[in-house]
Amino acid sequence: MTVLPLPDNDAVEPVLKKDRAVILTALCAMFVASWAYLMSGAGMGHSPIDMTVLFSKFAAVLMKPVAWTPVTAMSVAVMWLVLTIAIVIPATSQIVLLHAAENRKRREPVNVSVFCGLFLSGYLAIWGLFSLAATAAQWTLEQAALMTQALSVADARIAGGLFIAAGLYQFAGVKQASLRHIRHPDKFIFNEWKDGAVGALRMGFNLGSCLLGSCWLLVALLFAGGILNVLWIAGLAGYIMLEKLSGHGRVVSIMFGCALTCCCLLYTSDAADESSSV
Repeated sequence: MTVLPLPDNDAVEPVLKKDRAVILTALCAMFVASWAYLMSGAGMGHSPIDMTVLFSKFAAVLMKPVAWTPVTAMSVAVMWLVLTIAIVIPATSQIVLLHAAENRKRREPVNVSVFCGLFLSGYLAIWGLFSLAATAAQWTLEQAALMTQALSVADARIAGGLFIAAGLYQFAGVKQASLRHIRHPDKFIFNEWKDGAVGALRMGFNLGSCLLGSCWLLVALLFAGGILNVLWIAGLAGYIMLEKLSGHGRVVSIMFGCALTCCCLLYTSDAADESSSV
């Protein structure tokens, strides 16, 4: 883990340790709360465990289109936001801690928790926008009778297309450019630093944009694997953290891109079987 050099001040070190403890506790609480909410069914009336263990059974049954109310749309949007928190918070904890440490170094005294909260709010605001887009996509699929009771896309060709797109995107220049900004947290803090409350918010926006630019298609794979499939959620969270924090992130991206592209063959064969059986 790369860290910024701390000031040579024995009086500051205990404060920095306290900041780390408070922020790590808050991040862990967010992570645990998000998983608890998901495991409770995320307001969708489904058991994530059942939808994971019995995925093939639920995926064989189409979901009947129903009219969405504003409450339904809000519930789905909240579900997607909590999903993204569960997936991307572990990959960004290091940068959040570095941001807090740099705030403490640059201004003393300062309420680090406030600036850290603004930084994290800007970051989550970007994922809130993604959640709205994912909600719109889910509504479109449901109204077109293309969603299953497993909360996965019913058409194997669409699912296969998602795998191909996500696999090829691993090699895209915009993906790698986004990763370069956040694979070295100390450089991100140094290059993107902005003072003040508004600056902390803008830095959060920038961080969220970089991470969104690098993994939005990976998160979209939940439409193929099941939105509340626990194994998919945990797997994506683990991979995104590995991709961001590994010293061989570029190699990891290439290997995973090849694997995703190959996975589309499974869905292509499924689509062919469905067509031949009609």
